[in-house]
Amino acid sequence: MKQMWLLCLVLVVTGCATSGNPSVQNDALIKQVIAGKTTKAEVTKLLGTPNITYKSDENGKPVEIWSYAFSSFESNPALYIPVVGLLALTSDEAITSHTKGLSVSFNEQGTVQRLARIEFDSQNELD
Repeated sequence: MKQMWLLCLVLVVTGCATSGNPSVQNDALIKQVIAGKTTKAEVTKLLGTPNITYKSDENGKPVEIWSYAFSSFESNPALYIPVVGLLALTSDEAITSHTKGLSVSFNEQGTVQRLARIEFDSQNELD
């Protein structure tokens, strides 16, 4: 019975976390954002509020850029097991993360000019 309790505790304590805007993961929504057609209001309706907005110049013309990102992090469950956790700390898979990002550029008229997507995974050792 103690072993079952310990297993349940490990499963509950296992470190998982997410951060950002989950709409970035939805390819069907992102495909609806079309350069030269989709407006700021439509992007907001589809993807929600951006994580970051900023203004820039491209070829002397003002551009507004909206950035969306979503990350998920997971720690190796072995980290929470006494003694075994110490060995897991030396593993390349102590913490893994997955990040998706989307950058949407708007022209002066408030229409999408360009989209850029990024996606990456990483595995980190705890030092």
